[in-house]
Amino acid sequence: TTVYQTITNVAPAAAAVPAPIQAAADALNGAAEAIADAIAPQAAGDAADQELIADEEAPRAVAEQTWPLLNLLLMAAAVAMAAIAFVRRRREEGAEAEAAADARHGEGTRRQRILTIAAAAAAALGALVWVFTEDFLGSMALADEYTLLQAVVTAAAVLTAALAMRRKDAEDAQEEQTALA
Repeated sequence: TTVYQTITNVAPAAAAVPAPIQAAADALNGAAEAIADAIAPQAAGDAADQELIADEEAPRAVAEQTWPLLNLLLMAAAVAMAAIAFVRRRREEGAEAEAAADARHGEGTRRQRILTIAAAAAAALGALVWVFTEDFLGSMALADEYTLLQAVVTAAAVLTAALAMRRKDAEDAQEEQTALA
């Protein structure tokens, strides 16, 4: 569009454009056409010299890290079993404070203490494995490559905790049978 067309479109109520405005509009239109004519051949030459560059595929983000829920549950089970064995051991130690009871159950108490410590150590190892092998900033998944290791550590913790609790139960049952006989 020319400047004159713009002026007449903006002010359609004015029937006639004054001569000085018409002269200024013609001068601007002439200058604009001269600039366009000067640029057009140069742009056409530049287009011939330009090299086409193929579109490259945009790089994708690296797969997001995940941490497995199953490992968290296994670690929690190991810690819970060790805590139960430890609390039960402490409760039974309080009940057996007498020297006669310690002398009578010395070997069983020592074995139970060792198994309780082993269960706590296995649970601590499970917690360390979980902390050092998982990236907590990612999203949650069900399992990963460390799930088997976590399951083995949890099995060891649960087994030692169960043995620590079972030993005392078996000895108590045997004592009750001998006391009744």
